Amino acid sequence: MKISFITTTYNSLETLKECIKSVSECSIKDMEHIVADDGSTDRTIEYIKNLNSFNIKLISCGRVGRANALNIAIEKAKGDFICILDSDDLVIPDNFGLFIDFIVRKDMLENYDVFYGNIVINGINKNSPTKKNHSENQINYRELNKKTLLFYNRIPNVCALIKKKSAHDVGYYNNKRVSQIDFDLWLRMVINNNKFLKIEIPIGIKRLHENQFFERKNHFKYTFSGVSLAINFACTKYNKCLCIASCFVGGLRLVWSILPRSLRVTLRTYGKL
Repeated sequence: MKISFITTTYNSLETLKECIKSVSECSIKDMEHIVADDGSTDRTIEYIKNLNSFNIKLISCGRVGRANALNIAIEKAKGDFICILDSDDLVIPDNFGLFIDFIVRKDMLENYDVFYGNIVINGINKNSPTKKNHSENQINYRELNKKTLLFYNRIPNVCALIKKKSAHDVGYYNNKRVSQIDFDLWLRMVINNNKFLKIEIPIGIKRLHENQFFERKNHFKYTFSGVSLAINFACTKYNKCLCIASCFVGGLRLVWSILPRSLRVTLRTYGKL
């Protein structure tokens, strides 16, 4: 099994360096790291070209948007599975290696289309979590009840392992959307009867900061977009009860979105909600 890490970037060189370093420390033998540059005007392209690593491949996409940049990279990816990692996020190398070993040892590759784990929410300047020891007998896993995605996005895009063929079958990422493209992909895969498995290992770090799209002043608009997406799928593809439930949960999420950012980050960090 070959894995293609895919990172899109736009003028985020400093965090990209740390992202690349985290991937390079993974012990996976058969992998590549594709960096799709979405028209950066900083030194990103120069930096990538000067790296002495045969595993890193640069694709200069121009200013085409994240969805198009991802689709271009996926088309060129040689891996059987793709692993999306934004330029400001990190993989936890040892845990990700254990995550992959567990999937292979349990012979799960043919049975599921998306594998995902736990993520650590961290501020941009905080230290990464230390390695935790996991034995195979201590690792829990469960198949996702796909209908729960009609309420909100339960699958973090950080280090989600996606079968390339399955993504191809639903048309990859929707380039007509400017946000929530990961959620949109999951929902289309649900309609296509693809299967999702969560493995209870922390495999990635989501670093929250004020420059992120969803943490800017348009956070309510971003959340509303996701709520609308979920409700649309629930009401057009499923029954009335699921439609009503999706609307109710969506309303709660909109209330969450108007809370002060500092409070939301604190609650996420300590897992109180």
